[in-house]
Amino acid sequence: MPRAAYDPGKAHDYYERTKHLKGRHKGAGDHPAPHHASQAQVASAQQKVAEIEAKLGRLRELLRQKIADEKKSGSNKPSTQADKIKNRQASKRYRDQHAQEIKNDRKAGSGTSKGGSTAGGKTASSMSASELRTAISHVVTQLKSAIQDAQRLRGGGG
Repeated sequence: MPRAAYDPGKAHDYYERTKHLKGRHKGAGDHPAPHHASQAQVASAQQKVAEIEAKLGRLRELLRQKIADEKKSGSNKPSTQADKIKNRQASKRYRDQHAQEIKNDRKAGSGTSKGGSTAGGKTASSMSASELRTAISHVVTQLKSAIQDAQRLRGGGG
């Protein structure tokens, strides 16, 4: 049986009769519709930012005080073995005299003080200057994250 010759005009007519164009569907494969945050969520995010900024301010002020105290007292000199032993004994006396208070603080949780509590259960007022610098860098990271969350909830993109 001989084959029919290819006719481009017939082929085009066939294509035109049978084509099913689908077109583009807007949003197909894109990200889901943006979520609009409630006023309560936005207010909560802004309050969190304000709290972290206040904490950061307290830590920075405490760091300034610690640095000034260290300069005044000359505590930047290395401590001797005798100083370390004396401090250890003073700490032991304090723990013995305030055992119940310490126990209550541990039971209550982190034992906050006016300086605020930080990670590890150590209060900011009992930290050294280098520990305070580390704590401040952690708080700055938290603050940046909280600000981004608040901007995202407000729809500011961030």
